[in-house]
Amino acid sequence: MERDGVGAVVIYPNDSLALFKFHDSEYQMAVARAYNDWLIELFGGHSERLAPVTIIPVADIGQAIKEVERVARLGCRTIKIPIIVNQWPYNLPEYKPL
Repeated sequence: MERDGVGAVVIYPNDSLALFKFHDSEYQMAVARAYNDWLIELFGGHSERLAPVTIIPVADIGQAIKEVERVARLGCRTIKIPIIVNQWPYNLPEYKPL
């Protein structure tokens, strides 16, 4: 990074979009937790110049909140939620705690 003049890197989970197509919220969260653990273990503690982005399924908002809190405790500063949630648009009050 020094040699190339890169100040920081965001490690973005592009492939996670496919996860959000599954309708099983428990499966989504299990995959997200496994990915987030791997990501934080590999990149989380190395430097403030790396920003790994964790994935947070929102099919179960209570579980989503717990996962956000968990990854924050592990030092992660960024999250990614699905762009579109067909049955639950983000303007609903249920999302406010998240």
